[in-house]
Amino acid sequence: MTTKKRNEEVSKAYTLGVIGENEATDYLLKKGYSILGRRVRVSGIEIDIIAMDDDVLVFVEVKTRSTDFFASPESAVDLKKQHRMICAADYYARANNINAEVRFDIIAIVQNADTKNLKHIKGAFSPFV
Repeated sequence: MTTKKRNEEVSKAYTLGVIGENEATDYLLKKGYSILGRRVRVSGIEIDIIAMDDDVLVFVEVKTRSTDFFASPESAVDLKKQHRMICAADYYARANNINAEVRFDIIAIVQNADTKNLKHIKGAFSPFV
């Protein structure tokens, strides 16, 4: 694969990811969440969305794909990613002196010319593994 072709694919994936994060943010706002941050870098880890759902601090991983033919978007949030998010969430809460219940959600989006499907998985994983 040429460098140019690879760069085009990376650019498409990045654009799709940004579109997905925008969709997820809009969805959460409509559900009454307060958005505290987007693409927040914590200890070298990027958290897609940090929000409050009433008095619960929610860390959201957004996975957007153009198809779910090979695997669902949420399946990309493996144990390593979960562990990194848990560590980042702990650091974020301590650094910002937030003493609240914490939840980890995944918003999985399949979006292409034919379809747009958003699935919100509340409490997708737990820090108590």
